[in-house]
Amino acid sequence: MAEKNVELDLSQILPKKIIVRLKENQFLCETCQGLSLILSKNSTQGDGFNTCHLCAGRGYFEKCNFCGELKDWRTFHNCQGVQENLKNNRNQKTEEKWDKAKKITYAEACKSLEMVNIDDEFLPVSETLDFIALLWAHRGEKVIPKVWGVKKVSISLCAEDIIELELEDLCEDVFVQPKDIEDLQAFLDEWCNRPSVRDSTTCYFRDEKLGIVITEEEVEKRFNELAVEQAQFDIKQGDGFDADSICCEKTNIPNIGRGAYSYCVSSSD
Repeated sequence: MAEKNVELDLSQILPKKIIVRLKENQFLCETCQGLSLILSKNSTQGDGFNTCHLCAGRGYFEKCNFCGELKDWRTFHNCQGVQENLKNNRNQKTEEKWDKAKKITYAEACKSLEMVNIDDEFLPVSETLDFIALLWAHRGEKVIPKVWGVKKVSISLCAEDIIELELEDLCEDVFVQPKDIEDLQAFLDEWCNRPSVRDSTTCYFRDEKLGIVITEEEVEKRFNELAVEQAQFDIKQGDGFDADSICCEKTNIPNIGRGAYSYCVSSSD
């Protein structure tokens, strides 16, 4: 079948002018002039419109509010200002979650919890003060991080879900008696509670609805205890120690953590 060229008069459907709303840090794409489309000449298929490749169909470019550099639509703009802004937003969200969370004391946590979460690290609740004290020594400042509760979850299986899945490929009128479902559920519960199964499938997740309040006095007491233990360790190793610098009230924070008590702590906030 023969083909022919048909000329379209776009003035009948397109206005002479359009309004494009831009923010202060945005400006029109020089290629598409804000239309997001460019005219493509094609000798075999005819003329047509394609998405503007320069601005990725947005019709405009944007400068970073922090560094003033032009953003590349193909990559995530990650200048220092953007990083600090993201960090501030995360900190703000963390503070909001902390304010809404139920609070318990460290003593209460020791009675009711197995694990806690500090700086995205999971550790036994009994080692909370040790961890914070070593953070003080490592970072050189007495800042108490957020201490969150932890949810303990292990595998669980539902008899009804399993049976429903297995019955999908069978006849429509098949069913399982309620007593048989109860028997299967009892077996599944027993299997999930076996120590070998429970221990190998246990996971811990931060509970942002529960916060543990740690006082500076609690950490200082443990800090001084660790400092003394470190001094005793140094004596055994023949390193010696400065008796005036082993208390955390002093300006010099001792180098604790080389002996029996040591953790891998991060120097980042």
